[in-house]
Amino acid sequence: MDASLLTEWTQKKPTGVERADEAKNYHEVEKIVSHRTDSNGKRHFTVKWTGYDEEDELEEEALDGCLNLLQDYLRNKNMPLSKIEGELGASGSSGANYK
Repeated sequence: MDASLLTEWTQKKPTGVERADEAKNYHEVEKIVSHRTDSNGKRHFTVKWTGYDEEDELEEEALDGCLNLLQDYLRNKNMPLSKIEGELGASGSSGANYK
């Protein structure tokens, strides 16, 4: 075997944001698939997780780690923007709670 064809395996150290996301049980949201509003006016969103086949329905507040994604979805649907505040340490664009 030609040793020059081998590459050394290295493990990437998680960034501070990735460690915070993991500690908060955040998982990456690939996209928001759909939404519904319940009888109390509370918005729920069906999300597709990165790396998973299944989709889950989450309340709006659970999307505090992916506000950019949420706000973009709402703008595209001509819906009022979310008033929730992002979780400190969440990645902002793709993290969400409850996987």
